[in-house]
Amino acid sequence: MDKKDGPAAVVRNLRAGFGDVSSLERRRIVVDLFYTSGSLDIQLLVMGFYSVGMIMTSRLGFCKDIYDKRMKNPASVDRGSCKIVELTQIHIMHTICWCDSKPLHFLATGESVEHHRAVQRDKCGEEHEVVDPESLKTITSS
Repeated sequence: MDKKDGPAAVVRNLRAGFGDVSSLERRRIVVDLFYTSGSLDIQLLVMGFYSVGMIMTSRLGFCKDIYDKRMKNPASVDRGSCKIVELTQIHIMHTICWCDSKPLHFLATGESVEHHRAVQRDKCGEEHEVVDPESLKTITSS
């Protein structure tokens, strides 16, 4: 295993930047698509970090139950529809599939899965109110 890149680099950089974080004082980080994995999220939880990030559907830790064949054709899926799966062993880890113009898959730990409303514009410039999970608010505000 290469210790210079990938999840090992994320762990190394967080330790260098923040030192040891106590379990009472958790920090929230946003992880890039190419680094997000179930094993990295578990390691970050142990280190005292909550995380959220997009995940590739081929990654270890991605819940295959959330993948729906009809999601390949977003025209048949309502914009803003959301599906959330909670990991049974770690109840604060969630896999989220949220549909905008295409399906987006996220892996989140320690995030609220409550829904809130957001206003988005379509191609014609019309505003529509859509529902999205609180985890997406974390990503878009960072």
